[in-house]
Amino acid sequence: MNKVKEKIDFENIVSKYKANKKQYPDRYIDFCKQQKSLVDAIEVAAKSINAQNKIHSHQRRIGRLTLNIFAELLKTKEEEISLAKSFDKLLSIILSVRLAGVGELAYYDISTRIAAYLKLNIENVYMHAGTRKGARELLGNKINGKKLFL
Repeated sequence: MNKVKEKIDFENIVSKYKANKKQYPDRYIDFCKQQKSLVDAIEVAAKSINAQNKIHSHQRRIGRLTLNIFAELLKTKEEEISLAKSFDKLLSIILSVRLAGVGELAYYDISTRIAAYLKLNIENVYMHAGTRKGARELLGNKINGKKLFL
């Protein structure tokens, strides 16, 4: 079985992604960015809620009780989170708060929301489970762990 690899045009992919995000903004990220304090942003992000108090579809199966507990645990890291100067550092802080039932995608999504509040840029492409497997098939050695280095 021969694998045909096409040159991936990352600039085109990023351009389309940005245009799509502009047309269809993420209401969960926007709600987090609107919070008056970092503590409030951490709470909203960890609870994975929007302005209508709806849980994001990625975190719905975790359940409100677990997300509320996670929010309380994460708020104890407020000072450390406030000092994060990169998304990688922020993600590592959030990953240090372990709670059964909160998975890899939730940690990333919550970090993304808080990063938006802190105005931290995400400098790599982070992958989870199935997307990581597919990316390895397409890109081989450009994949290192859970990140795609551009």
